[in-house]
Amino acid sequence: MKRRPTFYVVNLLIPSAFLMLTDIVSFYLPAHSFDRASFKMTLMLGYSVFLIIVKDLLPSNSSHTPLIAIFFLVSLTFMVSSLFETIIIINIIHQNAKQRKPIPSWMRTIILDYGAKLFWRRGKLPVYHQISRVPQATNITVQDCEMKSSCPEEVEALQALLRRIAEGVEEIKHCLERHDQEWQLEDTWLQIGHILDCFLHFVYCIFFTAFLLTLAITWLM
Repeated sequence: MKRRPTFYVVNLLIPSAFLMLTDIVSFYLPAHSFDRASFKMTLMLGYSVFLIIVKDLLPSNSSHTPLIAIFFLVSLTFMVSSLFETIIIINIIHQNAKQRKPIPSWMRTIILDYGAKLFWRRGKLPVYHQISRVPQATNITVQDCEMKSSCPEEVEALQALLRRIAEGVEEIKHCLERHDQEWQLEDTWLQIGHILDCFLHFVYCIFFTAFLLTLAITWLM
């Protein structure tokens, strides 16, 4: 009995290729979102169920493993590696950004300088860096107000009130600066995660393309 290659192409290769294409496109989901890991895990489980369903349709040959079975196995391996990559990126972003860990100098040099230029991920500054800085607080004195009052108690009370207001404004300023530094550090870790994600996506596509070319050459030979 002669095998019909169209049957395997339509029922096995094309659905598997669509699932792999979905896995590649899923890299464009936000790297810092847990939904991306859930999506990849669901896709990998769906592919596993697909392999269980079609295992009876695979050609059986005791002499060697068919190429289509190798294609399915390597495709599942790529999906697992893609899920591992997502877990690593999410861990880098959330663990370091939420805990406000300092960024090593070598990471700034390699990833933020060279990596950002390589993948065009420099991006624009956050909103809180685009807003002009609050000017330095000036010392408020009674002489500046040029008050003329015949009651020194009122002058002293007003001076104490202005002093408390100035201290409160200064405290708010320091609090805003501290939050600004924390948000800047968190935004930098997020940018590092995105650059690493682009790099790993690039490596993923290169290895998968090399695998497809190798498989095609082996099949033609």
